[in-house]
Amino acid sequence: MKIYFLNPPFHPHFSRSERSPQVAKSRTLYYPVWLAQAAAIVEQAGAEIALLDAIADGRSLADCLTWIRDGAPDLVVIETTTASMGRDMESVRTMRAAFPDLQILFVGSHVSALPEETLRQCPELDGVVRGEYETPLVELVAARFQGQGMENVRGLSFRQRKGTAETIRHNPDAELLRDLDDIPAVAPIYKRFLHHRNYFFSPAHFPGVMLMTGRGCPHRCAWCVFNQTLHGRRYRFHSTQRILEEFEYIIAHFPDVKEVWIDDDTFTVHRAHVLEICQGIIDRKLRFQNHPFRWYCNARPPLDGETMLRMRQAGCRLMVTGFESGSPEILKQINKGFTVEAAETFMANARRAGLLVHGCFVVGNPGETPQSMEQTLAFAKRLLPDSAQFYFVHPYPGTDYYRWAQENHLLTETDFDRWLDPQGQHRCVITLPQVTADQLTAFCNRAYKEYHFSGPYLRMKLKQLITQPSEGFRSLHSAFHFLRDSWLRRPHASHP
Repeated sequence: MKIYFLNPPFHPHFSRSERSPQVAKSRTLYYPVWLAQAAAIVEQAGAEIALLDAIADGRSLADCLTWIRDGAPDLVVIETTTASMGRDMESVRTMRAAFPDLQILFVGSHVSALPEETLRQCPELDGVVRGEYETPLVELVAARFQGQGMENVRGLSFRQRKGTAETIRHNPDAELLRDLDDIPAVAPIYKRFLHHRNYFFSPAHFPGVMLMTGRGCPHRCAWCVFNQTLHGRRYRFHSTQRILEEFEYIIAHFPDVKEVWIDDDTFTVHRAHVLEICQGIIDRKLRFQNHPFRWYCNARPPLDGETMLRMRQAGCRLMVTGFESGSPEILKQINKGFTVEAAETFMANARRAGLLVHGCFVVGNPGETPQSMEQTLAFAKRLLPDSAQFYFVHPYPGTDYYRWAQENHLLTETDFDRWLDPQGQHRCVITLPQVTADQLTAFCNRAYKEYHFSGPYLRMKLKQLITQPSEGFRSLHSAFHFLRDSWLRRPHASHP
């Protein structure tokens, strides 16, 4: 059996594997990490594979059709998102017209939340995989080798045809993978099928390689999409041995790489696991060919200073942290699980350890007011992370926040094709009782500028440019993209 994995064309720099996909002002572009992991395990199960990232490679739909025609796969697995769904369905219709016998499946958070709706909207689609898709795809490979169809493959919703009659069938859910080491290393898949210099994350050093050393998150943030639609709320992780071996593969096979991007939802959930990885890095004396070994991770309060110091000693330079709000009441409303005071302690520990922090701040939460948004901006200025991101909540199907917004009639736009502007950036699609969509959008734009051009921030960056030139120049590069895409671009309204 031959299975091809496709990240189909859409806006340039649109990252489907991001938690909230859009075209970021910084031109961030994530690796198609979930497709790559699925490709690795499906190949291990005996299928022939190929992976094409049409967005990163600048490939058109016509190029994708040529790729399919030349390879003649039995099945194409396509990653989808809420905002790209309309275009993705158009791509399927074109593929179906060109290849009537090709089997096509959608995967991703959107179709996991809305499988029936997706299949009814796109009759040309054969099925969708709900949730984590490694186990269903491996079961599908085994079924095909045994001459069977989709009937017994867990996690599949598919179109079942008997004569002229057609029904949509939803098989029972698949279990989550218990041992992530069952998935072969993803870096060799990157090496074979992707171009690592296509991918960029502004707070990180370029070029880098993105890894997921674990998946799932035990915390209950109301709008977080991955743990509510794909991976669940239990953090599962690769063994330390496996993680270190993949680090060594990257060092050996990507000679120009300057950083490993560890993008687990919350890498620091289990302190003992983090310390074990750090000790392994130190013991093995890991080093890139032309640079010290460096990595970043997603972390959150509380995290003790001793662990942070050990992370720094093992090459960690940056933590990406969702502080979200400066309002204690809102932090409780969204089930964040920590307090404003815990966030302040976290930042103090990070400074003492010499770790940079990229802070994320979200407005549009339940109970949001103009006053609470100003509280959040003041909170960000008080924390003074190395960089900051201000954005409004996007209510993705399958999340508690989406259900809350629906039940309270807060969605201003239910046509997913209109969730992005013509440049591929988010439109705000919620209006709260005390804050409109336009106010949320205007606040985020103002907060980003006001934070990064404040006196304390500029003084911090000037000092950094002198004491840590590589970090200073990285910030200048990000500032260039911001000026080009935010100030030099004609502003657009949040609704056409």
